[in-house]
Amino acid sequence: MSYNNLKATLKTPEITFDEQKGTIKIIGKCYPEDANEFYLPIFDQIRDFITSSNQPIITVTFAFEYINSSSIKHLLNIFRFFDEYKGSSKIKIIWCADKDDASMYDLGKNYKNMIKNCSFEIEEIEF
Repeated sequence: MSYNNLKATLKTPEITFDEQKGTIKIIGKCYPEDANEFYLPIFDQIRDFITSSNQPIITVTFAFEYINSSSIKHLLNIFRFFDEYKGSSKIKIIWCADKDDASMYDLGKNYKNMIKNCSFEIEEIEF
């Protein structure tokens, strides 16, 4: 299956799917004009990627320089899907937060506390 990688824009992150490595990366700023329009096809691709993967572990990396509240709500839906997924692949989440951005780090901690059935790591990075 082919997945649509998205290039970053001023308001949306770069999104890459790598079937060979079993990875999804969402990196950049995230405050789309219409969060529903942006996230619904992304969610569908993420769900299809994970449910059709033959990789034993799928690693999903999130690294946001900025994220708005409507995007935070959509991420919650993605994380719920990850937590409820019962397929053959294990899901590993990596949440990257700038070492100087306490709010992004805290957001990652909040998501980590909600996730019970996936590996969830928080890494400090520099943007």
